[in-house]
Amino acid sequence: MMAATTGLRAQWIQQGPGPSKNGQVENITDQPIVGAINCVTPHPSDANILYIGAVNGGVWRTANALASTPVWTFISGDLSSQSIGALEFDPTDVTNQTLVMGNGRFSSFGGVGSGTRGIFRTTTGTGPWTNIDVGGTFANRDVTGIAARGAIIVVATSSGIFRTTNTGGIWTQISGGAGTGLPAGISFDLVSDPNDNTILYTNAGTSGIYKSTSTGATWNIVSDAAVNADLVGAGNLELAVGNANNVFLAIVRSSRLTDLYRSGDGEEPVGLRLIYPPQQKLLPRLEFTRADRGTLTSRLLPIVLMRT
Repeated sequence: MMAATTGLRAQWIQQGPGPSKNGQVENITDQPIVGAINCVTPHPSDANILYIGAVNGGVWRTANALASTPVWTFISGDLSSQSIGALEFDPTDVTNQTLVMGNGRFSSFGGVGSGTRGIFRTTTGTGPWTNIDVGGTFANRDVTGIAARGAIIVVATSSGIFRTTNTGGIWTQISGGAGTGLPAGISFDLVSDPNDNTILYTNAGTSGIYKSTSTGATWNIVSDAAVNADLVGAGNLELAVGNANNVFLAIVRSSRLTDLYRSGDGEEPVGLRLIYPPQQKLLPRLEFTRADRGTLTSRLLPIVLMRT
């Protein structure tokens, strides 16, 4: 910051946040200093509009993502915590201006973060953000996924799945709840079917992969015994759903990608098949350098799955 002094009073002029240059990177103009990104949220219809949630750097938006050097705007300055766990559009808003964000501490530096965690919502695409967790349900929980459907919002956390039907007025824990079909346990991820807003997928600790066709109210297990066995000891997992109802599951154990499953298009139930490690040369064996292994931590698993 820089102060301009008028008489005895100092007027402070904000000078950031902004890019820091001359960092330890190679082959990038101006050598910008980079930081960890936990979520990337593309606009549903405009490829130039892109949002990112940083591990401890807040929410940023660009309106020229296709440019060689996009201009990013910091849009979460009004939040007490800049540790971003999940950020998603609400597909029920036809103007594509509503986003819901949840805090989560996922730094590879021991999960360090700051500020009070919660769930926040904006209807303008750029903030300000409204706290929809006034009761503090998520103050000590890390958010790993969000599915926003108007007044119904489903949130995945380190304590399992929570759901509200009145935009955060009351939050109900679904995991372990009577009649929900979803056992208690951490939810590493929460994903939606791109063609049906009522269909969601998550995990229940390491006991299985579950599917909901009721926007998170009730769940059924869709993984078989082989998948469930591979989930034992998992430190993280990632799910993705393609346009043809093809579901992908990536499992990390001991900071390494150990298993990758894919279901057939349109299969019901999921019918996940192991495609990594390769059983019949379906995929070449993946080799990671020591530096690569360091990025596949139990806190951060990069999304490398295409929705096709």
